[in-house]
Amino acid sequence: MTAPAGGAMGGHAVVLVRCDDQSLTFMNSWGPGFANHGFFTIDRAATLEIDSRRQMKFFDVYWYTQDLSDAEVAAWEQHEKDTGSRFIGSLPASFYDLPVTCPHCHLVANASNYEGAWYEAVCRSCRRTFAPTVAELVRSLYENNYNPT
Repeated sequence: MTAPAGGAMGGHAVVLVRCDDQSLTFMNSWGPGFANHGFFTIDRAATLEIDSRRQMKFFDVYWYTQDLSDAEVAAWEQHEKDTGSRFIGSLPASFYDLPVTCPHCHLVANASNYEGAWYEAVCRSCRRTFAPTVAELVRSLYENNYNPT
């Protein structure tokens, strides 16, 4: 990216998300309002080679969770909670009847009998909090809906 004389740096970023013999598909940093919901495709990867003297350059950019600021981590955690809540809210009512085990006192009760939220339940017996795991919910779904006949 280059900055115009006396101006701010410009440009944007793209991430290569798919590559095949026919095309390259990119996710654009301009968000879902750009192109095809934030993605665009270039036919024939060779078109990126502008001429023999100049070629498109790509840089690998990645980060780890520890590279994020506290605000970025908090924003991601909130995003996870919001997304999970929307998903849980779309499940049939029978989901709330599935048994969940408190890891502290080992009380087995229907999910609807716990207080709190899907990501932090409060046991009504021992009053301690825990995070129900996906494995626990999948196991409960299997055990309570599997009929070998």
